[in-house]
Parts: sequence; C-alpha cells; structure tokens
Amino acid sequence: MSNVPSPMPASMYPNRPAVSLQVVVIGAGIAGISTAYALGKAGHHVTVVDKNDGNSKTARAIRCGPNMTKILLQWGLESTLKSISQRCSRIDWYSGTTPDSLGSMILAEDFLQDLGAEFYCMEQAQLMSALRELAQEERVTFHLNSQVLNADSITGSVLLHTGEKLYGDIIIGADGYDSILRSIVTDEVQEQEAKEGHVILSFTISTNILEADEELRGLMDPSAWSIWIGESHIIHANVLNQGRDYAVTILWGCGSLHRAIPEGDWSTIKAAVNGIGADLDKVEPRVKKLLGHATTISSRVVFSRSSVDNLICENSRIVLVGEAAHPVLPGVHHSQALSIEDAETLGSLFSRIGRKDQVSQLLTAYNEIRQPWDKFAVEHSYRNQANLEAKQGPIQEARDAKIRAMLVQMVGDHMDEELFKEVWGNELSLFSNDAGEKVEDWWCQYGSLIMRSPHRDSILSSVAVSVSQDTE
Repeated sequence: MSNVPSPMPASMYPNRPAVSLQVVVIGAGIAGISTAYALGKAGHHVTVVDKNDGNSKTARAIRCGPNMTKILLQWGLESTLKSISQRCSRIDWYSGTTPDSLGSMILAEDFLQDLGAEFYCMEQAQLMSALRELAQEERVTFHLNSQVLNADSITGSVLLHTGEKLYGDIIIGADGYDSILRSIVTDEVQEQEAKEGHVILSFTISTNILEADEELRGLMDPSAWSIWIGESHIIHANVLNQGRDYAVTILWGCGSLHRAIPEGDWSTIKAAVNGIGADLDKVEPRVKKLLGHATTISSRVVFSRSSVDNLICENSRIVLVGEAAHPVLPGVHHSQALSIEDAETLGSLFSRIGRKDQVSQLLTAYNEIRQPWDKFAVEHSYRNQANLEAKQGPIQEARDAKIRAMLVQMVGDHMDEELFKEVWGNELSLFSNDAGEKVEDWWCQYGSLIMRSPHRDSILSSVAVSVSQDTE
C-alpha cells in the first residue's frame, strides 16, 4: 500500500456566489462534464449539450498524473479512483524496433510525495461515468444527441439542429480538438487541405492473451506504464480494469493526412494506415503481436495545432476549455489533466461572483491564469513529441543516451541536476502544478480589484503567471 498522503477533499467551494448564472457547456467529454460539475458545485445552473449520447465509444486509457489526481481527490473521488484505477509506480522505456529497454523510471513514494499525489492509469469511460454522476448530483442538465449549429457571443445563444435555442450568461466551448467554438473566440480559419499531423490508434485486449504468450507476459505488471519511442511514433501501454485488460495507444506522425481510416481489426485497417505513411512494420515485434490480437482498433487523424492567444471571446460570453483551449495531441497524457485543471479554475473563480457584471472580470482572470500555462503545456508537448519521434540517426542516439543516463542516475546515489532538469524538468512542472492554489494566489493579490471594478479589461496588465520555461 502507498503511504503517499491523499489531499483532503476541499469544501467545494467555501465561497457561495451571490448570484447564480445560466451556463451552457458544449461538449460532454471529460472537459465538458468536469467543467459542468465544477460550475454546478459553485452554485450555477448548467446545461451540457453534445451531438453524441455522452458515452465513450472505445476503450481508451488515461494516464492520470499527480496534478490531476489532486483535483479528483478534492472532488471526493478517492474511493472511485481506488476501484477503477491501477496505481502506476514504474515507467518502462523502450527505443526503436528491439525489445531492449532503455531503463525504468521508478515512481518512489518520496518522489510522489514531493509531487503531492499518486500517478494512476484508468479507462476513460469509467472516469467519464464518475464525473457524470458528480454533475448529476449538482442537477446539471444534459441535452444529448443534440448537434450545435452555431453560438452567438453577443446574445449568448446556442442554436441546436432542432431549431431550439439555449441561452447562457456564459457559453463553455468544451467541444474538443476540432472545436467549432475556437474559431469564434480566435478568428482562426480552418484549413481544408491535407497537412501534417498524427494518426492515433487505440485498442485493448484481454490480459489472458498476454499471459498465454511468453514474449508478451513481461508486459503484464499492473503497476507499469510502458512507452516505446521510435522513428515517427510513440506508443503507450498499460494494464487496466484490475488486471483484466491491456490498453495500447499508438501516435504516428504523418504528412498529407486525410480522415478516411475505418475502424476494425489490424487486417482491416492496415492498408489505410500504411497509405497515410504510418509504417507499423517498423514497431517493436511485441507491439506487432499486440496489434494482431486486437479485434477492434479505433482510429483518429488529427492535424497539428498551435496554442491560442485568448481563451475568451471579445464579448466575454464564450470561453474555451479542454482540447479546444490547449490542443495537446489526444492520447498525450497531459491532455485530460489540463482539462480537469480548467474546470477547477473556473469553478473556484465563479464561486466568488457577487454580481452579473463581474462575469467579464472573472473570465479575464481565468484567461490570465490559464492561457500562459496552456501555451507552455502545448509548446512543450509538441517539442517533446518531436524529440521522442526522432528519426534513426545521431539525434535519436543522443536522446536515448540522455534518457538511459538519467534513468541510471535515478536509482543511484548521484544525480546530475542539470541533466535531470533537461530531460524531465518540464514534465515535472506540469505534474506538480496545483490549479486551485494558482487561483488562490491570484485572488489574494487581485480579487479585491475584481470586486470593485466592473470593466472587462485586464485588471492588471502586469499579472504574471509563474511558468518555468528555462528547462527546454
């Protein structure tokens, strides 16, 4: 059993709003449901709209870092996490096409204590179900199977495909990586031509298959997260569902992408995947075996996107959260944690509202707290992705040498702090972030100005969110 202390559940939220807002959340993924819950818990009336039925269609793993775990525990989900999660205590690294390990990163208890919480792996659908139950306890209303055609930032209206209009004091854009609301907030123009991006393949297989195969059996440690890094690809894998399933996510960088990849077993989709430049014959033999055993492989093609400069529209009605706000590649482990942090930030801020004319200041506060951090996370994620996907040659060899040296040092008595900072610094900055603490720090300095001033403009143009970028 772990001795890492669990953060005490917060009284969410100790401040009760003097006014209750109408909030419309577009998107019923993890970002949308968690934001709906946080704002509902903060005392507001929330409606969630989604074009689908709200259920996850595929089994997909989530790697939940300490920054995300802290918030989920504060939301009262400790028993849920114990029942749906596998505690991760080791990360195994592999490079190239051979099963030879670069080494293992041991997540020792003193290391996790410094980060403030445990590292867990869980199935996305189970976390979504738990978050949905929390939201329903706060009387959040769900409009599922309802496609959004448009959102008006002036009137605060959301037009559904049925012709119905919903109105909100705030509209939350939680509609994912290919968000339609992002263009309203940022004036971003969606490019239609094929361009570079990633194909993401996800599947699960029974661990009985691994148990029966001597070559695969070594991957079955329920506390291990395996990562393969090779030319143009990164592969994440871990045990799920109390040891019953093994989940695999493959991210493959490609050029001239399109979206025509079917769902099916490997024999069904292999030609389509190879057709966009993802040559999975280059992966390690054990991963090929895992692919061959998968009966259903879900696929998604995503284009590379940059971070956004503003998370709120000029009329202070529409605000972006989740992948709409920080388009980290789906499947990258920081994506869901950032979404949970967005939700906690909005919930904490809007538990303090005293008048409706303070909406713009609180949204500006959200932007000033989250946008620099989101930008840092997105830019680090893409740089890190490019480094881990390096082509065979000197760059890949130098990368492997640094990782191997760092992993050796972590189990020894001597630590090269500069090397540690270079290899893991930004990852640890993200894992140790405390979103609630960031709000408290900001509010202690500038909250009184919000309570006095009704203007939307940044209360302090010099507000600085602490983002350490000297580790790149």
